[in-house]
Amino acid sequence: MPKPHPQDWLVEALRLSVFPANPQDAIATERWNSLVGSPPESVTRPSQMPDRVIEEGPWANARLQVEGQPGRIDWRTFSGTPLPNGPMVIGGRTESAEPFSELMSRWLDTSCPPVNRIAFGANLILPEAPLETISRQLDSMLPSVTVDPDGTRDFLYRTNRRRESTSEANLQVNRLATWSAMGSIGLEIAIGPGGAMARSTREVYFCRLELDINTVPIHPQTISRDRLPAVFLELLDAAWEIADQGDIP
Repeated sequence: MPKPHPQDWLVEALRLSVFPANPQDAIATERWNSLVGSPPESVTRPSQMPDRVIEEGPWANARLQVEGQPGRIDWRTFSGTPLPNGPMVIGGRTESAEPFSELMSRWLDTSCPPVNRIAFGANLILPEAPLETISRQLDSMLPSVTVDPDGTRDFLYRTNRRRESTSEANLQVNRLATWSAMGSIGLEIAIGPGGAMARSTREVYFCRLELDINTVPIHPQTISRDRLPAVFLELLDAAWEIADQGDIP
């Protein structure tokens, strides 16, 4: 079976994480307003974690969130339209990733504090298909693994193919990829004399790919500020290479 076309992938969520050289730089507020140009819909400061700040609101065709806590800043986009009997998706890969990439590149170039580490995460799925088709999709993308299309019902495979960075000297990049077959049960709600009753209708299956592309935590120095957007784009390219070509050593 041929590998899926790049545009077949749907996006559940995208994430940019940075780890400031000065941990206290992560708890600054009003990042949303300065980047998006309007106030966030909500600002949350958990009482049990006073140094943690979460700003969130609608952005593009999804939700955008920035969370700061000592030592870490996370930008996330998520929660779009639910698939029938399936997970929430933002949209296709290109239409979802390009706006996020542009926004994050601008933040890294203008407002990001000095960092020792950076990471890009993505949760991707392929459209619903019969379980046998999902197994064959996984088999085509994982040359070092044999996936039995007839006998496999649950599948989980994770690998990390570490590489040298092509955009920053003396830097290595972890390329974590988790491949799985995920299933859910469709429910039908019936209203009768006894009230509402839910019953399962059919099982639906999806191929899921979770990506965490990150610079190694043992990097001894701050990543060059002028190279930070380039490192971020390198992480994106690594993620899409895995999605497009599969688990290539």
